[in-house]
Amino acid sequence: MFSVATRKRAGIDGVVAGVFGFQIEHDLGADGQWRDVYINYQQFDAFQVQAGKFKLPFSREQTTSPARIDFVYRSRVAETLAPGRDRGVRTLMRVHTDHHCHLRSFIHRGEDRGRHV
Repeated sequence: MFSVATRKRAGIDGVVAGVFGFQIEHDLGADGQWRDVYINYQQFDAFQVQAGKFKLPFSREQTTSPARIDFVYRSRVAETLAPGRDRGVRTLMRVHTDHHCHLRSFIHRGEDRGRHV
């Protein structure tokens, strides 16, 4: 038997005055949790600061949309170890066109660790 999990979400994202980006996304499913709620200071390409609740970067597989991955399911390792989402601050500094550095600080290790996100 094959089933496809449907996700019902409502959200809005945008940019204000070319300086502040934002995203607000809420899961309309049974648990009804806020998924992403953050603001991103992005006036300069070489330096950005993001604060709020967002997905902790773990692997390319976890941050890629299910519509763009090769297999129906994500790997068990990525599902088990991926920390999920949390509240915190992230700073992005671009050193070169191909190189960048992230500095991150989060409150926990991911609120929905071990759950499918």
